[in-house]
Amino acid sequence: MLKRIVLVLVVIVSGLLTGYYSEPVYDLMWSGRERIPSGLAGAEDQKDGADSADESASKYVSAEEAVSAVKNVPWVNNLIRVSELDGTTLTFEIDREPSDDYPVWLIEVTERYPDRVPETKYFQVEAESGKALDIQEKDMKISGIGLDMTRNQAKEAGGTPRKTQRKWDNFVQQTLRTDSYDGMEVIFDKNGVVVKVAASDRGCPGPGGVEVGDSREDVIRKLGKAGAVQTNLWTYNLVDKKEYKLLLDINSEGRVMAVTISSGLLD
Repeated sequence: MLKRIVLVLVVIVSGLLTGYYSEPVYDLMWSGRERIPSGLAGAEDQKDGADSADESASKYVSAEEAVSAVKNVPWVNNLIRVSELDGTTLTFEIDREPSDDYPVWLIEVTERYPDRVPETKYFQVEAESGKALDIQEKDMKISGIGLDMTRNQAKEAGGTPRKTQRKWDNFVQQTLRTDSYDGMEVIFDKNGVVVKVAASDRGCPGPGGVEVGDSREDVIRKLGKAGAVQTNLWTYNLVDKKEYKLLLDINSEGRVMAVTISSGLLD
């Protein structure tokens, strides 16, 4: 009997040291509990973690695809063609990789000239779709009404305003006209050209489809991060027309309260 007890103790100690138990001993030690094969404890959790990481990585386009998207942006594409003629060297580098909080590739494009100081510009690519988040002049519209349109063109795009008024503006020293629509105002300069459009209600989509009520996360997915952020105001500039601006008023809860496009006259 004593020998049998000693033998069982030896088997248990050996099992503790090697991680292996015979089936009877295993059942004795883990009776009433689900049996986990030796050497696989935690393996399922590890596998799930690996699968989750792979899934997270696979939902984003690669760095090479992101750079390729930037190279297809009209302004950059033209820069590439010109660089072949004037000796400019272009480099494309990843400045920031995407994450769940910021699902955007940030690409740094640097121009190095033979006799000038290098210039660097940044472009963003939506990480899941691979779309370059490039706001162009043609995109500077709210509900179809864009900067530099005439009043007739604005009325064709947005319909007849419910109210209109003319008022002298001391800042710009000219009389401005304001056409009011539901949830939106359109301002014209003295020549009858649109210089500003401001939306303060839902249903008036702006560049990239951004509109009042969108969350910060919605904005980042549609437009990327703003070039400048001051408290509650996010500002986006065009690469090739700096005076054109998209401004988003975002409240403390992270929701868009107003969407404005401006040609710079009233800034």
